[in-house]
Amino acid sequence: SSTYLPYSIPNSGFEKLYEAGGGFLARKADNTFYGWGGSAGNSSFLTAVNNKRTLFFDLAANNAGVAVLFNDGEVISSGSGELSKGFSTNGNITGISQLFGSSGGNGGGNGAFCGLKSDGTVIFWTQTLNSLPAGSAEIATNVAKVVSSVNGFLVLTNDNKLYSKGIQSGYNN
Repeated sequence: SSTYLPYSIPNSGFEKLYEAGGGFLARKADNTFYGWGGSAGNSSFLTAVNNKRTLFFDLAANNAGVAVLFNDGEVISSGSGELSKGFSTNGNITGISQLFGSSGGNGGGNGAFCGLKSDGTVIFWTQTLNSLPAGSAEIATNVAKVVSSVNGFLVLTNDNKLYSKGIQSGYNN
């Protein structure tokens, strides 16, 4: 164990590193996660994620939180305020096929996550998203593609309509 890492984290065998929610996550080849600092170091979050490590699929992070997507469509997230919704018993954050994170821009602590479901619906959960009340989740339908940036999400529907959900004013439709 290295003196530069928290004492409980081994210093070898890691496959991927993530900046996550003001802290760090490191993933081993067997999908075991180690985290320290910020949202990534939340022991309840790490226990829940590691209990499902054989189903790991993807991860999205921002400066306010981290969300982990599993092959069964469940999301477990940790973060400031409502960014931890996926870690609660919120039944809406299931059936996700793609996961996106947006950090809030300008080095701020705001952030949001977006999950695209295979049926074309999208759900947002957020610390503060100006086009949504803080802490709300909104479901959009008929979605073909989602792109995330530091300032929010751009959503293209199957009928070629374009919508944005932004974290800062000026980025909302």
